[in-house]
Amino acid sequence: MHHSSSVFVTVTVAILLLVVLGVFGDAANPRHSPKRILFVGNSMTYVGDLPKVLVKMAEEHNEVGKVAVDMEAPGGFTLQQHWESGKPQKMMDTGHYDAVVIQGQSTESLDDLEPFKTYGGKLAAMALKHKAVPYFFSTWSCCTPFACSKESLADDQKTLDSDYAGLAKSSNGILVPVGAAWSAYRSKHPKPIGVLTTDNAHPNAQGAYLNACVFFETLFGLSSVGMRGPTGVSAADAKELQEIAHSVVNQHRR
Repeated sequence: MHHSSSVFVTVTVAILLLVVLGVFGDAANPRHSPKRILFVGNSMTYVGDLPKVLVKMAEEHNEVGKVAVDMEAPGGFTLQQHWESGKPQKMMDTGHYDAVVIQGQSTESLDDLEPFKTYGGKLAAMALKHKAVPYFFSTWSCCTPFACSKESLADDQKTLDSDYAGLAKSSNGILVPVGAAWSAYRSKHPKPIGVLTTDNAHPNAQGAYLNACVFFETLFGLSSVGMRGPTGVSAADAKELQEIAHSVVNQHRR
């Protein structure tokens, strides 16, 4: 009788574990899988049309399907300017989003960290109020008129990564490690300095696709490796960009 009870308990625990995993997914591979996404950013988001590339990737994957996106991305806007404009708040009030992507101006945290943290936190709190998950789009370091070297890009990237990670943690958000993926690609392709960009700042087709792969893996908890790349990106380049995104996102999940 004691043996039968032990078997019953073991089977019951196993079933419960399967149910929990089925409902909540693997903690190391979260599956939030949002269906309505708002992007709040600037030209770092709209050049290369990140939302459109991401939507196409989602539609082509049989475990994701149709995703709706909206974007509020005036050129050069900081998070403070977004908040003071009131537009992201109005969109969240009516948009029924389940994910809000927050992206600051390219050098915002480097130049003015406290407002970056304050207004990034306010936007994240607004998203949470509407039951949307805030995602922080950690960007890549850019060349400036004053400095453009491998060393300056690497130094700025470390600061950007740290600033966005800290903001995501303090705001109960999720980091989207795009900048770290760019850093990994730059390490493999040190020349030219402006690799992945059209102008040493904004993404070219390859840069935009790397961004989309990082977002796809982070938002949906699925691998981008093996997916068909977009027009303008060769199959070999797409494979490399997918593998870099997959590796970087997995490292940040640990």
